[in-house]
Amino acid sequence: MNKYAGLFLWSLVAVLALIVIAFKPDNSEVMDLKNQIVKLNSEIEYKKDQTELESPLKNNFNLEKSKQETTNKLTFAFTQLLGGIHDNSSYEKQKKELQNILGTDLENVVYMHGYNTESKKWVVNKNDGTIVEFDDITNKSDSVLYVTTTYEQGTTNQKIKYMYKIHYDLENYKVLSYKELSLN
Repeated sequence: MNKYAGLFLWSLVAVLALIVIAFKPDNSEVMDLKNQIVKLNSEIEYKKDQTELESPLKNNFNLEKSKQETTNKLTFAFTQLLGGIHDNSSYEKQKKELQNILGTDLENVVYMHGYNTESKKWVVNKNDGTIVEFDDITNKSDSVLYVTTTYEQGTTNQKIKYMYKIHYDLENYKVLSYKELSLN
């Protein structure tokens, strides 16, 4: 009986050894997997580096301060052009500052809402509110924000509301582009 048990165990070891040899991974497959892992790790490092380079926090950029300054500047400009200015001399004193904040194109568009070129009069009675909201600030050189402003126009005190989608450089405080939408 011991003789048969020993023979059976040796046969089992031989069969298991053949199975291990048959299913042993090919060295080329192992090397391919290692190469893929190295490639993936380098891609991850590259993406991480790119994300850090494009981050609004790069070079100790103070995002909160920039957002607050942007909000203050844009609120001031829209509030002045749409309710704060009531005569041409006040406008001329502030025109350069308003153009520096909004850029000449956007400043002119907002100016045309507040000033009637036919009657040569400022037609906005007061600004009921200007709100600046940040949407996409992943790129400090081209962030997306929205400005919504409501004002009373004319002798009828008609409420008018506009929204501006603005691409904005948070680092240099500059309007890059905008789209205007009437919310009336």
